[in-house]
Amino acid sequence: MVGNTLDYGTADRTADMNAAKAAGIDAFALNIAYSEEANALVNLAFSIATSVGFKLFFSFDYAGNGFWPNDNVISLINAWKGYDAYYKRGSQPLASTFEGSGAADQWATIKSATGCFFVPDYSSLMRVLLIFSVL
Repeated sequence: MVGNTLDYGTADRTADMNAAKAAGIDAFALNIAYSEEANALVNLAFSIATSVGFKLFFSFDYAGNGFWPNDNVISLINAWKGYDAYYKRGSQPLASTFEGSGAADQWATIKSATGCFFVPDYSSLMRVLLIFSVL
């Protein structure tokens, strides 16, 4: 989570990305909540990923600080998707969510504006389905 990394230094990030790369991990999802102070560290994360040959992609957290405005999501994806360190599915930049099923209809606009490949995580819906399937 980007929000938990204010005290996380360059050496920490570099070591983690190198260890992940050595373990065969393709990329880290940057779980990023709307309007977090730590979002300013995205630039540093991409800089380090570029320098070590690692990949990152955004996982927009809709639970932490509420829903993301479309324009902010579009701006972040479009700002970083051209970087070598941005993980892509084929030629499409990968984007994910943590929760946010109530904003699912916004992703048609976001996908159209960014060309992203979208993989949502609406795990709270799965918990509801699992509870009802057990009953």
